[in-house]
Amino acid sequence: MGLAGAPAGEAADEVGAGRTVLKVVSDDNYPPYVFRDADGRLTGYLVDTWRLWEKKTGVRVDLLGSDWATARQRMAEGQADVIDTIFRTDEREKTLDFSPPYAPIPVAIYTHASIGGIVDLTTLRGFLIGAKDGDACVDKLASAGISSVQTFSSYQTLVAAAIAGRVRVFCLDEPPANYLLYLNNAGDLFNKAFTLYTGEFHRAVRHNDGDTMALLQRGFSAITPGEEQSLRDKWMGTPLYRTPYVRYLAYTLLAGSLLGVLLIAWVMSLRRIVRQRTAKLEATLDAVPDLMFELGLDGRYHDCHSRRRELLAAPADTLLGRRVTDVLPPAAAASCLSALHEANETGYSVGQQFELMLDHGRFCFELSVARKPTGSGEEPRFIVLSRDVTARKQTEAALLRRSEQLELMSLASQRINSELDIPAVLRHLVAAALQLTGAAAGTAARVCAGQMVFSEYNEGGQLTPVDYRFDPGHGVPGQVMQTCKSHLSNDAEHDPFVIPEIRQALGFTNLLDTPIIGRHGQLLGCFEIHNKPGGFDDSDVYLLQGLAASAAVALENSALLAERQRAEHALRESEALQASVLASAACGIIATDPQGLITVFNPVAEAIFGYRSDEVVGKLTPLIFHDPADVLAMARARSEELGCTPAVSFDTLVAKARSSGQVDEREAPCVRKDGRRITVRLAVTVLRSASGVLAGYLGTVVDISQHKAAEARIQRLAHFDSLTELPNRALLEERFRHDLSRAQRGCESLALIFLDLDRFKQVNDSLGHRIGDQLLVEVAGRLQGAVRDEDTLCRLGGDEFIVVLPNTDADGAAHVASKLLEVSASPYHLEEHELHCTLSLGIALYPVDGDNLEALSICADTAMYRAKQGGRNGFCFFTPEMQERSARALQLENDLRRALARKELELFYEPQLALADRRLLAAEALLRWHHPQLGMVPPAEFVPIA
Repeated sequence: MGLAGAPAGEAADEVGAGRTVLKVVSDDNYPPYVFRDADGRLTGYLVDTWRLWEKKTGVRVDLLGSDWATARQRMAEGQADVIDTIFRTDEREKTLDFSPPYAPIPVAIYTHASIGGIVDLTTLRGFLIGAKDGDACVDKLASAGISSVQTFSSYQTLVAAAIAGRVRVFCLDEPPANYLLYLNNAGDLFNKAFTLYTGEFHRAVRHNDGDTMALLQRGFSAITPGEEQSLRDKWMGTPLYRTPYVRYLAYTLLAGSLLGVLLIAWVMSLRRIVRQRTAKLEATLDAVPDLMFELGLDGRYHDCHSRRRELLAAPADTLLGRRVTDVLPPAAAASCLSALHEANETGYSVGQQFELMLDHGRFCFELSVARKPTGSGEEPRFIVLSRDVTARKQTEAALLRRSEQLELMSLASQRINSELDIPAVLRHLVAAALQLTGAAAGTAARVCAGQMVFSEYNEGGQLTPVDYRFDPGHGVPGQVMQTCKSHLSNDAEHDPFVIPEIRQALGFTNLLDTPIIGRHGQLLGCFEIHNKPGGFDDSDVYLLQGLAASAAVALENSALLAERQRAEHALRESEALQASVLASAACGIIATDPQGLITVFNPVAEAIFGYRSDEVVGKLTPLIFHDPADVLAMARARSEELGCTPAVSFDTLVAKARSSGQVDEREAPCVRKDGRRITVRLAVTVLRSASGVLAGYLGTVVDISQHKAAEARIQRLAHFDSLTELPNRALLEERFRHDLSRAQRGCESLALIFLDLDRFKQVNDSLGHRIGDQLLVEVAGRLQGAVRDEDTLCRLGGDEFIVVLPNTDADGAAHVASKLLEVSASPYHLEEHELHCTLSLGIALYPVDGDNLEALSICADTAMYRAKQGGRNGFCFFTPEMQERSARALQLENDLRRALARKELELFYEPQLALADRRLLAAEALLRWHHPQLGMVPPAEFVPIA
């Protein structure tokens, strides 16, 4: 709906041609330019100006008032053609075109008339400043480093807060400031301190909207200066701060003859100032909450001022001329006169108090008296402030009562905290409850087997045994059991929960029950007190609940203490058992915390490692028992085993046990305190708390050094010749399997040498076995020095030795055989004897002569005998022919044993003739063997066997 009706003539029609409606948005909170009246309608200088523009142009104006943010949003979204009351900025010029300014807008700092000295931003700092929310002055103050700003939703609420005294300094544009201060008759209460900055009002259209801007300008150009001045006079009035001296100067310029009129105006101005100051004084007096009197030394009332007439002992208009002794009770009057005389002597009096019974209750007042300055000889006058301190006195009395109650509760708490006997605890608390509440009797119950059980009744300090038991829902205690809430009854006779027989037996007329509830919400018992004069109230409930809380703590603490004592006893028993176990354990026991610090070190561990318990517990980790090189080797082994690399630290010792969750058993080298190395069997276990949290590690240690030494001796006896300390046949077989496997994988050759000492039997027979054994030891030493580390030299027994040469062909074997013959050829000096010893060696090769130890040994043995047959002190390689001969010799030996029984042997006689005459001289008997399969066997073949 538009601001005006039809157009005003042909000129208007021509100006508004082409547009029928103009939408204008503006701030609706900028009096007197634009604001809303009591009915919410827009009004103000701009509303009338746009109505006049509407008449001039014939274009209907839709003026939309809103808060400033909404107005700008509407303009940005195209909901309006024009925005009014806008300041021009560089940022806004990017989207808007502005009209020439039509009003300068000073923005000022206003202060209450009682505040002086604020002249610029520097002197403004430190004051709380009121401002409209979103106003530009907030940013202006912030840029000057002033942030103590309280914002309000509108200019009206800002000015109202300033008038009410909630802010004493505020920032406001001068036009709304002038308007609102005049509107609220508050122009004399505030001063303009200084102008913060000056802005200018424009009207703006969207960028490049030249038609609308031209229409605006034509319309406002049509408004005459007289019409514009008329609108300004209507809404702006005269300046707020025009002083009377300006008017005097105007009058003087009009005519000097008007001096009398000027004097009259001056008098009127003075009266106005007096009225202003009087209004200020009255406002100040009205703000004082106390009764204010002016009294003479004799107590006569000369003046009276009070906003609270109900506190006066008599109506105000009846007090003047009367004395305090005529109005106040004697005690109150005496207090007033005493204060007046004190003020007369010292100049002031503070702190005199008196009570006064008024129509609506008893009140307490406190006097502050000051003597007024008077002329010489004048009767002294006094300003008396009478402050209502009734609420304060009541609070002080309540605090005193509360302090006394808290002291009693504290004493009761101290007694129960030092008392472990539960009945005694409840007895103390019942006595405290009676003392705190003023009740005559009471008792306390505990929950036992699902019942509320009372066992003692305190009546006036006399304790009587009782036995009252209440099930849930039975009687008042049973009701408390069900609800866990306090039960107050000042009419026990008609209380449906009270059991008449118990009431009559105990003789109570009122009662208060309060449950005792534990920290986890469980019901522990209850208090019940009886017969308080005047009945119980909420304060008694509060007190009894406080005692119930103390009782709950005491009961739970007692239970916890008993449990702790049981736990401590069990702990002592456990510690004693642990100490006994640790002392009697057959193995060393070492426990650590999660970081490895030793916490337990039993006597056996002390004996194993040579450390005292006090040297290691709480100070060292088990790393002290290990050589760093051993720990490094262990870390590498754990890395391969676990797939991760533990730190070379205590973690190395426990990584496997921690990762697997199983006992980690192993043998480990350790170092005693004296530096001696030992071998231990170590078992590491992870220790965890009941909740599964890592608590540490436990290691059991057994010194197996002697066992390992014995085991090593057994192993040596099992695998080494006791005389020469060379490997025996068992170790030979083990090493041969390893060398043979390597040769098979690498397609390598392998040589085996079978050697035997020549004529060794003669040494034993002639010099004895002791010398023979010494000779064997010397030979073994020379042979060992002639072979490589990977070669195996073995003594089979007697004077027979075998040498296994891995990765060795025939040439290599011949070289070694020659070397063995060379080292054994030099004489042996045994005691006083010088002996010479030669060797016979047989050589067999893998895989030519065999693929196992037995086959190669047989072949080498055969070759060795061939070497002996060849004259000894030499070596011979095995050939298949030797095998065949050996096989035939073995067969012949076996068959020869049965040949006589089988009559396979035959005698042949060969005659011996004289060559000259061929005469028979003799006959040679020849034995022949006719073998069933081999035929005739020559004597040269079977005789050596026989």
